[in-house]
Order: sequence, then C-alpha cells, then structure tokens
Amino acid sequence: MSFGKIIRVFASLVILVAGAFALYVVYTGVPIPFIPDLSNSTNVPKQPEGPQEKSLANYSWTELSQISKEIAAAPTNDEARSVAQAYKLIDENNVLSDEEVQFELSDGSVVSAQLVGICHDDKADGSGKAGLTFVTKQALDQRAMNVGGDNAGGWEASEMRSWLASTELPKFPAELRSAIVPVKKATNNAGGARDASAVSTTDDELWLLSASEVCGKIDWFTHEYGNQYAYLDDVVNAEGTQYERYVHEGITPHLDPSGTLAKSFQEQKSAWWYRSAFFFVYEGLEHRYFYNVLPTGYPYGYSAPNESLGVVVGFCI
Repeated sequence: MSFGKIIRVFASLVILVAGAFALYVVYTGVPIPFIPDLSNSTNVPKQPEGPQEKSLANYSWTELSQISKEIAAAPTNDEARSVAQAYKLIDENNVLSDEEVQFELSDGSVVSAQLVGICHDDKADGSGKAGLTFVTKQALDQRAMNVGGDNAGGWEASEMRSWLASTELPKFPAELRSAIVPVKKATNNAGGARDASAVSTTDDELWLLSASEVCGKIDWFTHEYGNQYAYLDDVVNAEGTQYERYVHEGITPHLDPSGTLAKSFQEQKSAWWYRSAFFFVYEGLEHRYFYNVLPTGYPYGYSAPNESLGVVVGFCI
C-alpha cells in the first residue's frame, strides 16, 4: 500500500470517529467522558471588574471608601485626579461626575448624595486629606439651629450639630456609617466673633456647609453696609474654601446660575442652613443669626436660629 493511500485511510478514520462522537453528544446530551467540560469550571479565571466598568452611582460605599483611600494616597493632586478619572468619578473634561449615590435611612426615607470635592477636607486624625466629599441633594429634615433663638457658641455648641451626631447619623446605613471619615470644619464657634482669628475647628462626621464653602469669597456685609463692616465678611471667609462643584457651577455670593443650590424637603422647595453664624449691632439693636440659602437656591439669606429650615449635610469618606 502506498504512503498516500495510508494517509487517505487515516483521514477517513478520523472523520468517522469525530462523527461518531458528535452523534453520541447529540443523542445523549452527555459530554465525552474523557474530555473535560469547561463551561462551568471553577478553574476558568474570571476577568476582574476593572474601574472602567462602573461609574459613581454603581459603586457600593465600601468600594467608594477604597477608591477614596487610593485617591488620598496619591503623591500629587494631578495623580489623585487621575485615579478619580480611572474610576469615572471625573469625566474626560476633568469635571466631577453629576451622578448621585442613593441610600435609604432607617426611617424609610431615600436620600441621594453628590460628589462635591476631591481631597478637599482635612481628616480629623491629622493623617491627611479625605479623598471624597459628598453633600446631600435633599434636606434630611427641617429644624431650628437652636430652639432658644441664640447663636452663642456657633456651630460647635448648636443643637443642630448635636442632633446630627446623636440622632441623624445612626439612621444612615451601617455600610455608609463605617465608611464616613471625621474631618475638621472651620467655623465661627463664638457666634459673636468680630475677627477671623476667632474661627476654630470641630471634628465632624456630618456637618452643614459654611457660606464660603459654597459661595467662595463672601462680601455680604460689605455689599449691604459698606467697607466698615468688611471685618464681618472676613470671619465667614475663614470658614473654609469653596468646593470644586460649586466653583464649576459658577456659584458666587450673589448667583446660582444653574440652580444647583435649590433643595427640597418632602418634595417641597426649602430654604436650608449654612453653619455660619453672625452677630452685629445696627442702630443700637443686637442681631444674632445664621446664614442660609433661600428656597429658590439664591445663595444669600439669614434667619433667626429658632426658625425651622432645611438640613442639608456633607460627609467625607
């Protein structure tokens, strides 16, 4: 028998055997015993879910906590932002994501939070910056800063601060509570401060925004009463720097062009508190107030501490 004929016979046998195996599988539904079925094998490696496969609204708080630590550990601000961009917290134009992260409080109310800053706030333990800062899109409640109507002791001594720590924070989901990082917040904690040197810090897990954190450089007293009252603006301007989101949205002490500051409580528009207190004497009368945002979102208003306004909070992870 010639070599060519041997090859043709061998090829025919291979085809015959392959056909028989195919018929076996078709009629029995059982894989060939000596050929492993890899379709459900635990030995097949799964591809890791990379950061590019999710966006802000899809991460768990545990995942965001890990991302925040990675961002905070970056040696430079540019590298921190590159990390944030890899996880789609910043878009290709270097702008913060507009997506919201929803969570449910223990009372059944659903809240959403939006990213407002990256590496903005100082951790309370002195270990550096908190990677991510969020602010709620809605008011959690409507309450007075102080039922008694005074602003002595400012934010630090306020009934609002105590209520947030003792009553509202425990309503947050356990996963989120474990991710929240206490940070230092600078505030006029005298209430009647006349000089920026009186501003001090508190360590907070939940906090109200200051006027300068939202609006940038404040000029409200100067604008209304003249330069002789500029020192009162200086006190508020020592309460922190404007968050990135509000810079991007073009918010100023007199303007909210995109309606970013318009908030609601139970689907009704609501004015909401800043933590910034002020005290002044005009025509012999003493005035003690906290600043607030108006229901329309206009950045400037002020109310007596015993009025009930919206409670919009910030937190870091």
